[in-house]
Amino acid sequence: MIDYLRLSGIGVVSEAEIDLAGGLTVLTGETGAGKTVVLSALGLLLGAKPASGLATSPQARVEGGWTMPEGHPVLERAAELGAHDENGHLIISRSLPPGGRGRCQVGGVGVPATVLAEFAEQLVAVHGQADQLLLRRPAAQRALLDRFAGPGLAEILAEYRRHYQEVVALDERFAATVADVGRLEVEIAGLREGLELIAEVDPIPGETAQQREEVERLGRVDELRQAVSIVVSALSDEGPEGLDVRTVLAQAGRAVQSVSDADSLLDQMSDRLADLLASVEDVALDARRYVDGLEADPGRLAHCQERLARLADLCRRYGPDIESVLIWGKQANSRLLELEDALDVDRLRNRREAARAALTRSAAALHEAREEAAGRLAAAVEAELRDLAMPKARLEVAVSLAQPRSDQDPLAWSASDLRVGFGPDGVDEVVLLLSPHPGAKPAPIARAASGGELSRVMLALEVVLAAGATAPTFVFDEVDAGIGGQTAVEVGRRLARLARQAQVLVVTHLAQVAAFADDHLVIEKSVAGEVTTSNIRHVRGEERRKEIARMLSGQTDSRHALAHAAELLGLAAD
Repeated sequence: MIDYLRLSGIGVVSEAEIDLAGGLTVLTGETGAGKTVVLSALGLLLGAKPASGLATSPQARVEGGWTMPEGHPVLERAAELGAHDENGHLIISRSLPPGGRGRCQVGGVGVPATVLAEFAEQLVAVHGQADQLLLRRPAAQRALLDRFAGPGLAEILAEYRRHYQEVVALDERFAATVADVGRLEVEIAGLREGLELIAEVDPIPGETAQQREEVERLGRVDELRQAVSIVVSALSDEGPEGLDVRTVLAQAGRAVQSVSDADSLLDQMSDRLADLLASVEDVALDARRYVDGLEADPGRLAHCQERLARLADLCRRYGPDIESVLIWGKQANSRLLELEDALDVDRLRNRREAARAALTRSAAALHEAREEAAGRLAAAVEAELRDLAMPKARLEVAVSLAQPRSDQDPLAWSASDLRVGFGPDGVDEVVLLLSPHPGAKPAPIARAASGGELSRVMLALEVVLAAGATAPTFVFDEVDAGIGGQTAVEVGRRLARLARQAQVLVVTHLAQVAAFADDHLVIEKSVAGEVTTSNIRHVRGEERRKEIARMLSGQTDSRHALAHAAELLGLAAD
C-alpha cells in the first residue's frame, strides 16, 4: 500500500506531500489543474520514462513510501540490492535533473530505473484510457483469463511451460545433431583413437623419469663398473701392496689406541677412527655388491628406450606430461559418452516424441481449464455490467486453438486433421467478444465497445478479479469517461467495493464517483503573473461538500448544488 507521495518541481506542482490511506481515494480538480501530474509522478516511481517537460525545477524529485507485509517479493528483491526497509516500510525516490540523468533509489540504495519497473506490477495496477487498449490485445486477454482462473490453472500452465521448454530444447538438439553428424563422427573417431592408444600404453604417473634413469644406467654399464671398481680397490685390501684406505685406517687406529691411556683426547680420536673404519667398510661392501650386480642387458635397454618413445608420443599428442595425458583421457571419455548419446538419432527422436506427447497432454489440460474458467468469467462480468448501465450486454470469452505459425512449424500438433500451433503460453487464443445490446452480434471488444463502454468493462473485470489481485493498489485515470447519471453512481459503488480489498486511487471528474471516496484530494491551480502552480489538499466536511457541488454545477455556493451534493454524499454513505 502507498503511504505517501512527495512531489517537488514536477509539472505544475512545485511542492506537495500527499498522505494516502487504504480504501478509496479520489483526486478531483478543475481541468488543467494537474490531476494527471500525480499519476505521472507515481509512474516515475514505477520505472516509467519521464515525459518531456515534466521536470520544472533543477531539484525535481518524486518520493513515495510503501508498506508491505513481511516476505513480500519487492522487499526480498530490495534486500538483495542492499536496500533498507523499516518493518516493511520501503522508500522509493527518483530525481530528474534538467538535461542530466536522473537518479533512482530504493531504500537509500541507487538502482537503475529498470529495477523500479520490476517492482511496478507487484505494487500498483494502473488503468487509464491507454491501459484499456491492453484489453484489445489477445495476449493480454489470455493473461486476464488465467489471472481469473487462479492457482489451479497457474499450476497447469507452469507444467505446460516446463514441457514446452523441454520440447524446444530437444527440437534444437535434434536438428543440430542431424545437421552435424559428419563432424561429430570425426570427433568421436579421434577420441576413440586417443583413448585406445592411452589404454594400450597404460602409462603410470612419474614413469617417464624412471625409464630415463634406467636407460641411462643400462647404456653406461662398462663406465659405471670401471668407476665403482676403483672405489672397491681403494677401500678394500684388494688394492696394490695393501695400501687400501681400510688398512691405513686400521693401522692408525691401533697406533692411537696403544697410547690413548696417556691422554683422554687420544681416546676420543681412537673412537672417531673406529667410526671412520666402519663407514669405509660399509661403503666398500655396497660398492662390491653394485659391481657384482652390474650386467649389460641389451634387450632391457631396447625395451626401456621403446617405452620412453611411446610415452613421448603420448605427451606430444595429448599433454606436456603423463599426468596431463591421463587428465585428457578422463575428459575424452566423458565427451565420448556425450557424443555417442547425441549421435544416437533414433534414441533422441524417441525422447523428442515422448516430450511432445507430454506437451500435448499438458496443452489439452490447459485448454480445458481455460474453457471452464471462460464461462465463469463471462457470467461474473455480465453481472457487474448489469449495474453499470449495460443490463443487456453479453460478454463471451472465446477460447480457440491457435494456428501454426507456418506449414513448417516444428511445434504443431496434428489431430483429426487439425494442426495447432504451440507457444510458450499454450495452444489457446483468447478473445473477449462483446454484445453491448440485444441484436448486436458479438464482436471483439476492440470493435464492439465505445470508450465509455470499454471503461466499464475494465471496471467490471477489476471488481471480479479483485479477490485474486496481486497488486495492493489500483489506480484508475478517468475510468468514468463518457458516463454519467445513475451509471456514474454505480461506477462509484463498484470502485468502493473494490476498495474493500485493496487501496484504490481514482482521478475523476464525476461527483457521483467522488462521493464514494473514503478520502478526497483536491488539486487547485493558482496563477501569479506568468507562473501557474498547483497545490494538493485533503478536503473533508463542508469543504468536501463544496467540492462535490462544484463538480455538479461548477459553483461552490449554489444552494441547490450544495443540497444535491449533501444528498449524493448521503447516498454514498448508505
